[in-house]
Amino acid sequence: MDRIGDRLLREGRIDDAQLTDALRRQRAEGGYLGQHLLESGSLERPELYGALARQWELALRDLVREPPQPGFATDGEIVETAALGWVACGPGASRALVVATTVRPGPDLLDEVAERYPGWRLELVACTQRDLDHVAAAARRRSVRGSGAGSWRGPVARPVGSVRPAGPALMAALAAAVLLLVPVGVVAVLAAATSVLFLLATLALVTSAVRAALRRRPGGATSDTLLPVYSVLVRLAGGSRAAGRAMANLAALDYPAAKLDVLLLVAEDDVATQAGIRRAAPPDWVRVVPIAGDRFARRELAHDDGLALAHGRYVVAYAEDEVPAPDQLRSAVAAFEGDLDQQLDPHLPDTDGRPPLGVLDVQHRLWRHRRTLLTGLAEVDGALLLDDTAATTPGADVRRTERTSVHAHLPLLRRLGGWAVLGTDLPGSVRVATLASSSTRSRELGADDWLTARATTYAAALGGARAGRGALTVFLPYAVALLSLAALALRDGLGAPGAGTAVLAVATGLGLAVLAAVGLTARRHGLATATRALLLPVHWTMQSAAAWAAVVQVARRRSAARPASP
Repeated sequence: MDRIGDRLLREGRIDDAQLTDALRRQRAEGGYLGQHLLESGSLERPELYGALARQWELALRDLVREPPQPGFATDGEIVETAALGWVACGPGASRALVVATTVRPGPDLLDEVAERYPGWRLELVACTQRDLDHVAAAARRRSVRGSGAGSWRGPVARPVGSVRPAGPALMAALAAAVLLLVPVGVVAVLAAATSVLFLLATLALVTSAVRAALRRRPGGATSDTLLPVYSVLVRLAGGSRAAGRAMANLAALDYPAAKLDVLLLVAEDDVATQAGIRRAAPPDWVRVVPIAGDRFARRELAHDDGLALAHGRYVVAYAEDEVPAPDQLRSAVAAFEGDLDQQLDPHLPDTDGRPPLGVLDVQHRLWRHRRTLLTGLAEVDGALLLDDTAATTPGADVRRTERTSVHAHLPLLRRLGGWAVLGTDLPGSVRVATLASSSTRSRELGADDWLTARATTYAAALGGARAGRGALTVFLPYAVALLSLAALALRDGLGAPGAGTAVLAVATGLGLAVLAAVGLTARRHGLATATRALLLPVHWTMQSAAAWAAVVQVARRRSAARPASP
């Protein structure tokens, strides 16, 4: 059997220069020769798959016009076998099982089919990868609809109501008034106890952040030649301006172009955006995927249509205005591949029975309209790991209000049912972790928005979620210590036993936190942002207000849910 490149050259489909260039790219990047010919524009898909069918001496079947026979294979079987490069279409006219394939017929393929469908006589036909993706996407949509996984049920921990600065200020004033009425000795003991708790929690926080920074290797997980293909989905609307902005954001990614598989998802009837993409002249690693209007309107359905056509080992979806950290894809690969190395390391017995890492949720979603004090302070928080970066326990709630900047193992996400499953309880066989990276979007972050977002995170932590627990151990005692010391100062009680210990503990904890924040923030975001760490004592006062607002909201909710006594 001759090589596909020789056949295409002999049939006049390509010329010598195109074949030489495709062979060069194949040697450098791996993969199939036909895929390189498609990506370079040297060949159209019907030409390639028609030549493959002739080479394999098989008929070419159009799976869009002639889909698999309904009811012969389950949706799950279709999705699983499509990932292997083939699908059973049902009995043909000769009573043999018709199997459409995109892979070369051989013993391995016949064994795979016989294992799933024993006793059948086989009739092989060729199909295109796009047709196979179309069939698999339809099966996944049916599966998701049947299981109800596509419905958005919202987080287990309900978000707190809008938190305005006046609310926490009133709470602090009431607490201070109470402390002014309590005996000085009691207030001093309270100040000392909470200050020591604050110091211990801050020491643990700083130690964890420094260790994580030392473990993090700048520049990515591995050399460019070993990096896997990474698929990036961008749901795009808004004409030429949106197209140009999206292309600029993607071009800033620090990832080899040869290993990028970018799919721009555009509504079929959005002529302006499609024209804008053409004017932007995207490179050959960018594909435009028209999406039916009703499916484009729902973000997760549009992403699922893109997922069906993606080629990468890993996948992430971004909003059109989202700007990920340049090294985010490399960092995600480091996390995924590092977890795999640990799973295979015989010297790490504690990994036995631990499910593989399947999903990475970006730690920080920042807003950019103009640089504000709060966005800079959010980056300081990120350097100190004030959002939990450890993996969640299997079966824990991982639902988010946004499903962009979420990275996933692509074959695993397909098996789970697609993007909508990220809004449901994931099975215990999948582990989820937080990626220490950031993505920014266009919006100004106001104080009310910030307080509400932080209070919601802390309310979820009080309800059992893992993210935010470490921050609560710092901010809850910090607020009590500050109020107690303020009450002692007003009553001239700083000389009371325990007051000196409280002052020393708070000052030491804040000093350590500021020093660590300056160093770590400068390392990640530059010296200009790091200077904002000097405002950390004030910022942590705001964090404490959000933490206590969450405590009050959760207490009210539980009180309202408690049945009235007869």
